[in-house]
Amino acid sequence: MKNGFTLIEILISTLVFSVALMAIAFSLSRGSGLASEIKESSIAAHALQEQMELIRRTNFNNILAAYFPSANFNAAGFNFLNNALGTITVDYPYGTSSPDDMIIRVTVTVSWTSVSGRQKQRSMVTLVTSDGISG
Repeated sequence: MKNGFTLIEILISTLVFSVALMAIAFSLSRGSGLASEIKESSIAAHALQEQMELIRRTNFNNILAAYFPSANFNAAGFNFLNNALGTITVDYPYGTSSPDDMIIRVTVTVSWTSVSGRQKQRSMVTLVTSDGISG
């Protein structure tokens, strides 16, 4: 009986080791990409919240004057997002638009291109009445 390994045993063990290393490298790479996308989503959510708070502190008539029917905004976190665009859309949720309407819907949206190259978007909606926020 000889001690040691045959050439075939060495080749098979090298192949198994190589496949295991490639699987680990792929997992680390994918995990890093997911972490980046989660970070981007968190930045977008913060920008949405920041803009919504500004709108909530704004008088009803001033919201209509500044944002109706839509306007773009730039938030502090946008420099961390690729091709970020913030949009505020104001409409009448019940299909009318007379000056007597006392409720409007404000939609704040952030769109960007993720690190993976896909278009991403997050939105936040609130209803505002002439007497203050209702939802």
